[in-house]
Amino acid sequence: MRNRDSFVFGLIIGLLIPAIGFVIFYLMDMLAQSFFSRDQICKTTTMQLVSFALNLLAIRYYFVNLKFEKTGRGVLFVTFIYLFLFFFFSHGW
Repeated sequence: MRNRDSFVFGLIIGLLIPAIGFVIFYLMDMLAQSFFSRDQICKTTTMQLVSFALNLLAIRYYFVNLKFEKTGRGVLFVTFIYLFLFFFFSHGW
């Protein structure tokens, strides 16, 4: 599946990487909360932005290393949608 240059595959990768990243950051935050007995170590919005930034690694990998234009565009498209929705809902435009 890694050798396919497909826009849909890029969309799937672009959706999964931030979701998995956010779950990992959230679980790490919960573990740190229980270990240090504090409310919240990191804000939810910060965890969201860092998980969106993980897509940059995938974009670079598919554009530069593999030269898969369609897959890279799919990941890039999802990243723009994520960021637009993030700023739309966090700032209430």
